[in-house]
Amino acid sequence: PLDLSDFESVHQFSKTVLDKYDGRVDLLINNAGRNTSGRSPTNEKLDLCYQTNFLGHFALTKELMPAILKARGRIVNLSSVMHHFCADGGDVNTPEYWRGSGLFQQEPTSSYSPSKLAALLFTIELNRRYRHKGVRSFAVNPGAVNSDIWRGKPKWL
Repeated sequence: PLDLSDFESVHQFSKTVLDKYDGRVDLLINNAGRNTSGRSPTNEKLDLCYQTNFLGHFALTKELMPAILKARGRIVNLSSVMHHFCADGGDVNTPEYWRGSGLFQQEPTSSYSPSKLAALLFTIELNRRYRHKGVRSFAVNPGAVNSDIWRGKPKWL
């Protein structure tokens, strides 16, 4: 099993995939997500939602990139309309923006929106770096879905 909130799990999963599929990955879909924040059980300096929704996908993609390049594969990052609800103002290309987004505060706040913005920016950067090598990356917004991600929230949401 893969636990995106645990970088060691991501590493072991990547190793298994590379061994099992002869170092070739045609399609990677980064779809895991959570909407609740809290301290990561594996790194108390990280927010669990951000680690699961973005950093875990980032690490998985990085570890599998040689196999994706070999296959001239595709990467799909699930996004959300929620990226529009990130903190206004500031330059997303600076560390100061991300420090102010609630990801590295003493008490974690909702990091779902920043995690989805990070996924979109990651998609753009993947295309910039790897398009000329035959790898493409896409961000897709599935719209309203009947999933368990909003468990524990009011039904009207």
